[in-house]
Amino acid sequence: MSVVDIDNLSKDSFYLKEVVIEEASSKIEAAINTLPNKCAQIIRLSIKDLSNAKIAQHLNISINTVKAQKKNRL
Repeated sequence: MSVVDIDNLSKDSFYLKEVVIEEASSKIEAAINTLPNKCAQIIRLSIKDLSNAKIAQHLNISINTVKAQKKNRL
């Protein structure tokens, strides 16, 4: 295998990975869009790795509401 072949192989692998990520993200977003608005907001913030406390603070709701919504949906 030449250097050009290896370079093309790694580019193909990169683009294939990007396509898979984009498709998965699209399906996740479509699923989130079926949720009630507040719950969808909680899930989106959770995906961004915000803590339950930060989500509650950001949305001005109780931490128990955040926990309950995540428990019901995840």
